[in-house]
Amino acid sequence: MKKTLLLSRNQIKNLPGTIGNLRNLRVLYLNHNQITELPETVGNLESLSAIDLSYNPVVSIPETIGKLTTLKGLDLTSSRVADVEKEKLRQMLPDCEVR
Repeated sequence: MKKTLLLSRNQIKNLPGTIGNLRNLRVLYLNHNQITELPETVGNLESLSAIDLSYNPVVSIPETIGKLTTLKGLDLTSSRVADVEKEKLRQMLPDCEVR
């Protein structure tokens, strides 16, 4: 059973909704791709502790991410997510470091 999924630097534009089936996934590396949005099913990744979305043109994060109570790190460095939304994510996920 995979606990880390490394998909960095693959020119990925979007993730399939089936990503939400990886319920035992702990770390998801998606940095340096072309991802503009995440599927709502990301909220099903109940074991996830970190997501790296840095250096993607992602504009917003689905509210379902608020269900990820084990999430400790969300890296949005050099994304297009507005500071207002980052602050909203910090409030939704108080134990998570949102960058």
